[in-house]
Amino acid sequence: MPRPKSFDVDEVLDRAVDRFWVNGYAATSMEDLVTHLGINRGSLYSTFGSKHELYERALERYLSSGQDRFAKMVTDSAIPLREAINGLLHSSAERTDHRGCLLVNTTMERNATDERCLDLTSRGFDELRTILIAAFESRRNELADGLTPDQAADLVLVATQGLRVVGATESKIRADSTIQTVLDTLTPKPPARR
Repeated sequence: MPRPKSFDVDEVLDRAVDRFWVNGYAATSMEDLVTHLGINRGSLYSTFGSKHELYERALERYLSSGQDRFAKMVTDSAIPLREAINGLLHSSAERTDHRGCLLVNTTMERNATDERCLDLTSRGFDELRTILIAAFESRRNELADGLTPDQAADLVLVATQGLRVVGATESKIRADSTIQTVLDTLTPKPPARR
């Protein structure tokens, strides 16, 4: 009879997300994982299999929690669409941890050599796009004339990921200008205040 686990698998996965997000896959050793996750090597292997399998599970967890936060930011109909997208874009640009987006980082580091990571990242981007399309479909009246929900979703998805990538550097970006351009493309400009 197997012994019960003395750790919470979800908490360990959250710590694995953090470690891979900071170091990337290649620069994260098994010893680093054992130390950072707070479990012994045997428990790590018996629970997750290999480093690669742990990475896949950590990426799946990141995608799931990220999609939930993403959806909450854009689907609240009590918040005007322009304001919701402004909040989403600013949260992407103003990250202070300089880690970028794990989904983008994985795309850049793993997709050329790792079919499973390619599948996971493709699915992740598709699911984010689907969330955005649904939000824009239900609020079509708030979109700029002639802009389809699909076009709006593509614009916001590319803008959020671009802001995260550029925000991962130490350089100061012109985030406010970029965000304003995206908002003006997506939604009619609010009337001027008198």
